[in-house]
Amino acid sequence: MKHKVITIIVATVAGFGLTAGAQQKKPAAQQIAVMARPVKDSILLRWAPTTAMLWQQANASGYMIARLTVMRDNKMLPRPLVTTVMTGPLKPLPLAAWEPVVKTHEKYGSIFAQALYGEKFEVDANSNGNTIVDIYHKSQEQESRFGFALFAADQDFTVAKAAALGWVDCDVKPNEKYLYRVFPAAIAPDLKYDTGYVFCGVADARPLPVPQGLKGNGLENAVMLSWNKAMYESFYNAWILEKSTDNGKTFSSVSKEPLINTQEGLSDNIHDFYRIDTGLVAGKPYSYRIRGINAFGETGPASDTIVVTVQQKLNESPVILQTEMVLGKVFIRWKMPSHKANIVRFDLERSTSPQKKYSTLNAQPLAEKDSIVTDEQPLNSNYYRIKATTKDGQVMHSFPHFVQQEDSIPPVPPVGAAGSIDKKGIVSLTWEENKEKDLFGYRVFRANSPEEEFVQVTRKATEVNSYTDTISLHTLTKNVYYKLVALDKHYNPSGFSEMLVLKRPDIIPPVAPFFTKVTSAEGAVKLEWRPSSSEDVACHELWRTKDSVWEVIQFYTAGDSTRAYNDTSAIAGVQYHYQVTATDDSGLQGISKPVSGASIDMGRLQVAKALRIGIDRDNKLVKLEWQRVTGVDKVYVYRAAGDGPYQLYQTFTGAENSYKDINLLINTVYKYKLRMMNTSNGRSGYTDEAIVNY
Repeated sequence: MKHKVITIIVATVAGFGLTAGAQQKKPAAQQIAVMARPVKDSILLRWAPTTAMLWQQANASGYMIARLTVMRDNKMLPRPLVTTVMTGPLKPLPLAAWEPVVKTHEKYGSIFAQALYGEKFEVDANSNGNTIVDIYHKSQEQESRFGFALFAADQDFTVAKAAALGWVDCDVKPNEKYLYRVFPAAIAPDLKYDTGYVFCGVADARPLPVPQGLKGNGLENAVMLSWNKAMYESFYNAWILEKSTDNGKTFSSVSKEPLINTQEGLSDNIHDFYRIDTGLVAGKPYSYRIRGINAFGETGPASDTIVVTVQQKLNESPVILQTEMVLGKVFIRWKMPSHKANIVRFDLERSTSPQKKYSTLNAQPLAEKDSIVTDEQPLNSNYYRIKATTKDGQVMHSFPHFVQQEDSIPPVPPVGAAGSIDKKGIVSLTWEENKEKDLFGYRVFRANSPEEEFVQVTRKATEVNSYTDTISLHTLTKNVYYKLVALDKHYNPSGFSEMLVLKRPDIIPPVAPFFTKVTSAEGAVKLEWRPSSSEDVACHELWRTKDSVWEVIQFYTAGDSTRAYNDTSAIAGVQYHYQVTATDDSGLQGISKPVSGASIDMGRLQVAKALRIGIDRDNKLVKLEWQRVTGVDKVYVYRAAGDGPYQLYQTFTGAENSYKDINLLINTVYKYKLRMMNTSNGRSGYTDEAIVNY
């Protein structure tokens, strides 16, 4: 065979080119992929390396096939039986031996031989050789050789065997099952790969599946055919589409070569194979069926036959020439231009708007010779069109013509308006539906006062007797007011409906009351406050706590003018917190800032000399000790640092009588004082001041 450059046209093998391109999106795994096809008396094997590097090295060293007999008579053997099935590595045919293969299998034999032995391997995309695409193709020559070689082997099993990518095991028994291993005879130490395995037996032989789901759609002088390729991609890698013009008596292929997938890699969502058969005669039925071809060169059974008839395309539309209204009836004059399509029906259709659904007015189909058709009961607004329908379902419409009756009588104002407002400010309005046949819709108007001008809130007329509006609740205006107007299809407006008054939900709490004076007096805490100024206040409440639990001590209704209270129930010497709340008729509250006060007990405990203090410099602390006093159940330790004020420092029970202060700074004067208290009667007393210089 002569050395020459075989130029491969992209369109011939576009499907494989796309597949190879898709595979380059992520690195391929280094492995030998193997598949088997058991037949009556032999097992056919096909394999392929997954990368160009592995393919090149395997071509040089050849492939080894090892067979292990694993099962016999449906029983697992105790130890697999190793059988020698070849005397040496299986290598691609030498260049000279490819010539007879190319003569009998020219197309795919030439592709593989050129990919394996050609000096150059070019992919011609009709370019001048200087584009970026050409530079890229040249840099990817080895990948191209690898990709087109595997493509050619997939299409022809004879080529696959000549390329050392296929083999037939004829020494098989029907009661045995085998595990085949395929691997390169030798490989570079740094090239990691996975050996290929496949397990099968002659008993696993199954007929190839019958393709299902062939569909055909008639076009203008052509048929679009499709079938599910995804369902059969594990069985077939090429297809034969056959056509019959004599009602299925004889079939012939629609193409010289089998059809290959030209869509793989474009989209993971494309599951169907598509093919257009052109040059067909309108009105003539055509029968189609498909057969699959697998990677071993076997042709599968034919699918069910479908029959498709190509119809003449309807290119002309009916034309309405004139419309006229006479005595409440509309007369429409129309015609159908000359055409070749098989029209089986004409209809008169009417709608109230070009964008709305049309309804058919005639009970029986109009004949093409009927040039005038009448609408006996027209609407106030009418859009007419003529519809033409062919035998195969093609439809063409005339341009719509508008006819309107005169109308100057407006609809009556809407009645029965009702509504509600939720806490988000969403207003739901409903009213009774008007009875006028020519009613177009409604407009909604709103105001914040019955005296001000009502403003339209509907951007366009609403066609239903309900409307949803949104208003602000952050306002002191209690109510919102609505009026409705009805419109007919001539846009004649009714008068306003009766005014609908809706109360806004109250989400604004009342103005908070505030204390004007708090006095800690002997035997009581005296409180004065200014109540809330909000008009919707329902009550005021005076609250008190001495710990964390609040309690109501006074309640005042909306009309009560009380603004002061003396809390005589306060325990002397106990600190209390007070606040006043104002609650409106919606349950919202305005709460004053809390204030503090205590009832004063003028009696004092005699504890002035109870405190003793000492410095322990070794342990870096100041030790405080005090006498226990009968009735005292709380001891408060106050401390001042330097010239600073006294602050409450620690609190103890009456059972404790000492404390070690370790939070000290060197060269600092500290002052201590205790407050000893009987909480049951509020009596207390302070010790004398004790000073230490630490």
